[in-house]
Amino acid sequence: MKELGFERFEDYRHWLHPDIPVPVEFPPGPLQVGHLLIQEVNEIEVEKIKLKILKVEDILLDRLIMAQEWKDLQTQIQAEMLMYAHYAEIDWAYVHQKSSQFGILKQFQKVQRRVKQRVKGK
Repeated sequence: MKELGFERFEDYRHWLHPDIPVPVEFPPGPLQVGHLLIQEVNEIEVEKIKLKILKVEDILLDRLIMAQEWKDLQTQIQAEMLMYAHYAEIDWAYVHQKSSQFGILKQFQKVQRRVKQRVKGK
């Protein structure tokens, strides 16, 4: 990562780049959303290096769980931004089913309503 211009953040899991506004995180395993292990990831190849990346739906669920459990407005805003940016490609049935399973269905529906209004207003 250093060769690519990234610097390790003080918690050692996050890397920052001066030209990229998004940190890169290498979380310790096993990866989980709520209490469930992540079963599927997206895999991309960059210059013959295979990278495993969380599905947007699982990142969204993680933000929604944090927003509800911690009463954290920042993670709710992150969930809204993520949902808005990927609205057309999200597997809504999966997110709805997992939201119900995690006990965050009302939180999910509240955020989805707000984002849906923004998407329609485009």
